[in-house]
Amino acid sequence: MQISTPPSGPTQVQTRVPAIQKQLQNRPTRQQLESQRIVKGNVAHVRDQLHRAQVKDSLRNSFKKRSSIRQAFQKGVFESREGSGKNGEQYKEMKGMALSEFLKTRPTVQHLVDNRLIEDTLTWSSFTQEGVIPDKRNCHCSCVAGNHLYVFGGYGIQNDAFLNIRMLNLETNTWTIPSCAVAGVFPRNRYSSTCVCLGLRIIIFGGFSPEGYWLNDLHVLDTQSEDQRYTHMWFQPETSGTPPCPRAAHSCTVIGRKLFIFGGNDGANLFDDLYILDTETFHWTRVPSRGFHRPPAQDILLCS
Repeated sequence: MQISTPPSGPTQVQTRVPAIQKQLQNRPTRQQLESQRIVKGNVAHVRDQLHRAQVKDSLRNSFKKRSSIRQAFQKGVFESREGSGKNGEQYKEMKGMALSEFLKTRPTVQHLVDNRLIEDTLTWSSFTQEGVIPDKRNCHCSCVAGNHLYVFGGYGIQNDAFLNIRMLNLETNTWTIPSCAVAGVFPRNRYSSTCVCLGLRIIIFGGFSPEGYWLNDLHVLDTQSEDQRYTHMWFQPETSGTPPCPRAAHSCTVIGRKLFIFGGNDGANLFDDLYILDTETFHWTRVPSRGFHRPPAQDILLCS
C-alpha cells in the first residue's frame, strides 16, 4: 500500500499564493463591516472627533497670532513683493485696483454716524449755503423742527417790526423765508429770547426788543399750517397761573410736555427763579426754592 504525501517546499508555497491573494481581494473592508454592524465603529468616530478638535485648536491659535492688514503694511510685508520685473508691476497694478475699488464702495463717516455704527467724530465742517442767507447776527435763538432749522431774531440785523425768521432745509442746504399767517398777534422782533421745539410746533418766550422793551410774551409757530395759502401759522395761546416776569438771556428746555424757564435778567436784576409751563394746558407754575441757594444766572444753557 502506497501513501501519497502533499508536496512540500517552494512548490507548495507557490501553489498557495494565488489563493491567498484572491482571499485578500475579496475580503470586506472596515467600512463594510461597520455598515453591516459586524464590528463597531466607535474607535474611528472618536478618532475623527479628536482630529477635528485638534484642527479647530490649531486654526484658533493661528488666528490669534496672525497680523492685521495694517500691521502687515507697516512691516512692509506687501511692499517687499513689489520688486522689479513683470511680477512686481502686476502686483502694483492689482493692489492699486483693489484699493481704488475699496475706496469707491466704503461707507462715508456720515453714513456710519447716521446708522449709529460709530460715534460722531465731533469735527466741524462747512457747507455751501444757498437761497436767502441770513444776515450776520448774535443773541438769536434756533431749533430744529422736522428737516428744517429755524433761526429767530438776533442782534445786529435790520430793525424789522416783526420777528425775523429764516428757515434752512437740512437736505438741500437752502435758506428761505417761510410764509406765515397769524391768528392773533404777530410776535415783534427780539433778541436774547429762547425757542424750543415740541413735535412740529416751536414755542418762543421772552427776550428784549430793539425798541427797548423787556418781554415775557409766549408765541407758538405751527410749522404745518392748515391754511393752504401759508406754510406756517403763528398763534398766541392764552396762559394761566403765574408767568415769569419780563426777561432776556434766560435759558429754556423741554422735558416731556413740560417747558422749563430759568434765570435771565431785566437790565436791573439777575434772576434765579425756575418756572414750568404745561404745554397742553398752558398753565405756568413757579417752582419753590429748596436746598442750596441758586446763584442768579444769565446767558446759560439748560438742557434735558
